Amino acid sequence: AIRASSPTAVFVDGASRSLISALLPLLPAGLPVVLRDAAEARTLRGSGDRTPVLVVDRRAVADWRPVATRPAAAAAHLWDLDRDGGRWVARTHAALLDDVERHAEWQGIHGGDRVSHLHPLDSIRGLIDLLLPWSMGGVACAPGVEDRVGVWLRGARLSVLRLTPTRLRAMEAEGALVSAILSTVRVVSLEGEGHRGADVATLRGALPEAVIDSIFGRVEIGSSVFVHRIQ
Repeated sequence: AIRASSPTAVFVDGASRSLISALLPLLPAGLPVVLRDAAEARTLRGSGDRTPVLVVDRRAVADWRPVATRPAAAAAHLWDLDRDGGRWVARTHAALLDDVERHAEWQGIHGGDRVSHLHPLDSIRGLIDLLLPWSMGGVACAPGVEDRVGVWLRGARLSVLRLTPTRLRAMEAEGALVSAILSTVRVVSLEGEGHRGADVATLRGALPEAVIDSIFGRVEIGSSVFVHRIQ
């Protein structure tokens, strides 16, 4: 699996530390291994020079200083979790920022907005989902793992509801799509998969005044490429 994913480094921590001795001979020559513990790194370095062994630089918070990042530098982010661990997208920091700004402009998101972040209950799991409300001074709102979404929605007071049509149908079956629960929502964003006419009718019944957008591209590349405002 490691060879197939062609990583540029391997970070070893937690339970995987006990596997490191067996792991090293399997790694491509020259692939850096990063550990959190300096003593373990020194021991590992003594086993040979086939694999570079690095240590995470941990410093006290008081000594921490932000490191300037060039807009053209690559930023890798996890956008879709799956049973194999997830898929990553690498884009520049400038492209990420542009993506966030485009989303905010499309949906009119601003400071004070409360935006749904349904991870881990939905398939939409990109960095954008958190950066979008944060960058505008808003709040990303997520239910707990054990929460029923309908109950959670009553207290979430969302102004922007982002969800997949599958999640929409599950919420309807749960009785969560009623005006009394969603009275604060002004924008609904259907993302991640195709919607049906019945989905729009359901939303219109609960939120007759809300803006409804259908966003394409999220699942395929972790970034929206097209927005259709449903009339």
